Amino acid sequence: MILQTFISLFPFISLKNLNLIEKVYIILPNVKKELNQKIIQIFEFFNFGFIYEIEGEYYIYDLDDVIQFENGLMIKLYFPDCKMFKFQNLFESVFHYLGIKHYVILNDLVDGKRLLKVIHDDLDFLDNYNPLKNLKWSEKDKRWMNHKLYREDLIPIYLFTS
Repeated sequence: MILQTFISLFPFISLKNLNLIEKVYIILPNVKKELNQKIIQIFEFFNFGFIYEIEGEYYIYDLDDVIQFENGLMIKLYFPDCKMFKFQNLFESVFHYLGIKHYVILNDLVDGKRLLKVIHDDLDFLDNYNPLKNLKWSEKDKRWMNHKLYREDLIPIYLFTS
């Protein structure tokens, strides 16, 4: 018996060469396990994309409780310059057909570093910024709290009145 070894070569193709400039993030927080394979089969037809399994919790504004889930998917797809609203309508139709009630489709996200550079001129403050400096230990409540938002008696400093 002869053992043959096959070597497969995968060429490196950068996203710049493919002209993929649009990114779409789809978050499906609470998906039935039997739908995972169908969703993977649907989204495997796209040229370049990633599918991640997620778990956690989410909150919808009108509902009272935080919803916990153990099976969810996050899908990241790359597209060339195209009309994304057509794909968004197709995604919504697929999710409606599969019976997925809650989902988020994100595109046209802002590059945070460029936005901060426009606002602050330079990004040097990111090297020494520590958001935990805003928190102080409250002996009364035995927890960390933001002293810039609330007084010691838990009354908001900034009251928004209309």
